[in-house]
Amino acid sequence: MCNSCNGTNRSTSFPTCPCNTGYFDDGINANCALCSNKCVTCVTSSTNCLTCAANRTSAPSCACIAGYTEISNVCQACTYPCGTCSGTVSTCTSCKTTLNRTSTTDCSCVAGSYETGSACASCTSPCSACTGSATACTACVSGYILGGNVC
Repeated sequence: MCNSCNGTNRSTSFPTCPCNTGYFDDGINANCALCSNKCVTCVTSSTNCLTCAANRTSAPSCACIAGYTEISNVCQACTYPCGTCSGTVSTCTSCKTTLNRTSTTDCSCVAGSYETGSACASCTSPCSACTGSATACTACVSGYILGGNVC
């Protein structure tokens, strides 16, 4: 048992002298070592999490929750239209909504639809492609000629 608390990042709660939140006792050094960014609290090693940081699943894995990806040890939110992402916030592994979306890594709208800001909506015939609105044509179905943005 201790007579006083020695080392840095330790509580002065005598006689146990526990490590402060975010630090762990490695059993060797008097100073408590810093837990990994994934952990709020950890034990015996920096990555053996007892509780996890924000936007992470439960301990001990503390992986990023769906809709986030780990960049420089921090979980960052995927950008729209990604539902899930990997490596970067804009490299989609799934789309927020799948209606009229490609299955590629950018979740772009399929041909014949346009981005509304929250979904892909279908272009109105005779538009075969449009942008900004259902009637702002960029291409026309067979038999029609594009003039400005009208078929």
